[in-house]
Amino acid sequence: MNSGTVKPKPTVILDTNILVSAVVYGGLPRDILDLVIKKKITGVISPVLKAELWDVLSRTKFAVSFSDLEMLGERIEKNFVLVQPQKPVTILKGDPDNRV
Repeated sequence: MNSGTVKPKPTVILDTNILVSAVVYGGLPRDILDLVIKKKITGVISPVLKAELWDVLSRTKFAVSFSDLEMLGERIEKNFVLVQPQKPVTILKGDPDNRV
């Protein structure tokens, strides 16, 4: 039975830690990223989070190649909603590195 209402997709902000884990280690973070890429959920990212992600992944510790970074950038551009927050949202008090 169809009531005619469409249930909206969940919207998520994947912070840098989740995205790094998805790219480098896989597992549940990768499953969540795949849901965004498959358009099952809506992923949201800001320029600040995107820049932080590039900074972290470009470090030699993770050995992510430039071509892999480019591919990830294309996927983010294509599948994420880019937002420009007008003011920071303080979720974790006392965390100076909070960029959400």
